[in-house]
Amino acid sequence: MKTIRTRLVLVAVVAILGGAAPAPQNEAALRQLVGTRVTVLMDMPATQSGIDYYPQRSEKIAYDKYRNRIRETGIAIDANATATITEIKIKGKHIEFQLDGGGYGNFGDYEPTKPNVPYPAKTRREEDLERDLRDETDINEKRRIER
Repeated sequence: MKTIRTRLVLVAVVAILGGAAPAPQNEAALRQLVGTRVTVLMDMPATQSGIDYYPQRSEKIAYDKYRNRIRETGIAIDANATATITEIKIKGKHIEFQLDGGGYGNFGDYEPTKPNVPYPAKTRREEDLERDLRDETDINEKRRIER
């Protein structure tokens, strides 16, 4: 699984922790969360933009942005999976939590983050048609099978 950088606000980490730990009161206490294993309660998009959380709003998560990020980049960490907080960055009013090692652009990244969508396996019907096509000698029957 590729690692990603995920942006959340402090209250989101408290939600991820499920209230298991009291909310940190200052920057030093916040940085002590590095190394903590957390359970992610919702799918995390495979983008450095992560999830935007707004504690003062009635709708805490910008679901339109969340939905678009999942659609465009896929899921990096599944809901109910555990992850490690590997870094915390404080940027003015924003607090960024990096889960499972950081994000794209770290040493060793050699391709853009893309969702890994496996090609579906052939159905029994497809396999039978390919076998029939290969074994058929009548040209008209071959055309019918190809259609």
